[in-house]
Amino acid sequence: RKEKRSCLFFVGWYGWLGETAANSSKLLKILVLALLVPSRCAEVCSYNVCEGGNDSLENYFANFLVRCEVAIINEANGWHVKKKAAVTIAIQYGYNMELLRTTHDFDIAVLTRKSSLLERGHLTSTDAKIFHHGLLHCVINQTLHVFATHLSPHSAFRRRREASRILELVSSIETQPIVLVGDLNTLSPFDSYSPNVLRIFQSDPRLSAKFLVKDNRTIDYEPMRILLSVFRDLHSQAPTVPTALRTDELHAVPMRLDYILMNDCALNFFRYTYDDQAPYYLTINPHIDNFTQRASDHYPVILTLNKEDKCILHSFTDAVLLMSLPL
Repeated sequence: RKEKRSCLFFVGWYGWLGETAANSSKLLKILVLALLVPSRCAEVCSYNVCEGGNDSLENYFANFLVRCEVAIINEANGWHVKKKAAVTIAIQYGYNMELLRTTHDFDIAVLTRKSSLLERGHLTSTDAKIFHHGLLHCVINQTLHVFATHLSPHSAFRRRREASRILELVSSIETQPIVLVGDLNTLSPFDSYSPNVLRIFQSDPRLSAKFLVKDNRTIDYEPMRILLSVFRDLHSQAPTVPTALRTDELHAVPMRLDYILMNDCALNFFRYTYDDQAPYYLTINPHIDNFTQRASDHYPVILTLNKEDKCILHSFTDAVLLMSLPL
């Protein structure tokens, strides 16, 4: 794996350098950045880049995405427009890209290293009656199924419908490795929210609709409970919003809204069959540094593989127990 990571960019860019010598300085920069990335990179990341990115796309790749094997991007707004040059930049940094145009133009992208085969899956959905944004299904190396989504930012009740539909769609491939990744706009019963947080939610009708059940007295964990009947959550409890950018008034308190969930097959895939250095332990955490503090109103979430057990693994049964406790 280490040799693969070190050589990937040289192999991918030798031909490009020959085609246009004028780009040699840019190539050198990319190669240096690639070699500076730690040998144990993020295998999967989820990143809501905030309405297409408030910084140049190249900075996103150079400062963060270059460390990721697979990246799921929420709010890839305008990435289809030529002036954004998203496809060109992705290729320059050694990535394939699938882009889903969504109902409200808050598009969804999946990026993979060019050494991996990326194909759009047949379970992709833009059904506006169900999904506020959409659901992009991709298959990597004909093995790993990635479902990238961005659930409703306005209604916990609608997210219940979205979550139920996701389970219906994945049921046909449930014996294969599946990860569900993105800004789920949903709170987890595994995270601690004080009575003061509940009062803040109750004080704003928009927050109430987004996070509370209709009685306005309790946090609505049902969307996550539905998902956890199939998927597992390896969590750190660390919030993914707000950042120093603070562009969204509904990020009123520190919350975990961005997730990388997986079924048991995917958990075993990453632990035991991902490469010849297996077995691994998995950890999922927000990535916080000088760049990500201001690049978006969300922190990226990254899945890394480790030789030591550092994760907390939760499932539907744990969620039932936690939901029976008072807030």
